[in-house]
Amino acid sequence: MLSELYQRERKITLNQLMEAAIDGDQLAINSFSRIGYMLGKGIATLIHIINPEKVIISGYGARIGQILLPQIQAAVVEFSINGLSKYTSIEISSLLNVQLMETASIAILALNGETLNIS
Repeated sequence: MLSELYQRERKITLNQLMEAAIDGDQLAINSFSRIGYMLGKGIATLIHIINPEKVIISGYGARIGQILLPQIQAAVVEFSINGLSKYTSIEISSLLNVQLMETASIAILALNGETLNIS
């Protein structure tokens, strides 16, 4: 899939790569699996630093979450202390544009002279 696309257009966008992965292209799936593994290593570090109760993958990551999640979980198990990571759940958001909604919420609060309290 990707080789035909690259030969035709001489480039592959992130959206095209995601669509190829969703459609079952093994090269695209492998690429995102590696990304998921690296993300999992980062999440393992996050668990050691702040020990979150939950980590939610959102935005573009949510779109291919079922491809990313197994690799994220594998890396978290490999790179974190089990006593910490077993209490952290990793989920895929069903909201694909959550960052845009949050940005809009902050802008609306600012227009009303309010601030966001995240404590």
